[in-house]
Amino acid sequence: MTLPRHSAGFTLVELMVTIAILSVVIGFGVPSFNTLVKNYRITTTSTDTAGLLQFARAEAVRLGGGVRVSALDNDINKGLRVWVDGNSNNSFDSGEELRVVSSIPLSLAADIGGNEASQLQLVFNAQGETDLASKLTLALCDDRSGAYGRVLEVLVSGAMRVLVNTACSN
Repeated sequence: MTLPRHSAGFTLVELMVTIAILSVVIGFGVPSFNTLVKNYRITTTSTDTAGLLQFARAEAVRLGGGVRVSALDNDINKGLRVWVDGNSNNSFDSGEELRVVSSIPLSLAADIGGNEASQLQLVFNAQGETDLASKLTLALCDDRSGAYGRVLEVLVSGAMRVLVNTACSN
């Protein structure tokens, strides 16, 4: 008695149908993944920036004031530096740095009271307040237009808040 013969494997038609289905699924998934990555970058950059400013404020309270935040190389898009002016010369010297966030991967715009401030300089005092005359606004955007950005506001009192899904005009 002979048993019916079963083929092992897939036919060419079955493989082509499977590849076609996978192509459609991947075609829909890649743009969603790119959006997810861009949203993650905005979230992490705003969190890192807020964390740096909160660190500077906490250190100012702990050290009794005089903790400074400034733009790296006078360009806020290159990063931010937290430092203490140990020799009171009002300029950054080697060994005064406490923390740095460098190479910000997004467009970062700063303004103080409506005036552009790409060469950001601020000082937190012993009460955690800033030396600014008005609130500092840091706007983070990527290459998309629409409500995908985040805004970090630092009030004169030193209090901070993050506004999500703000309009970007890139």
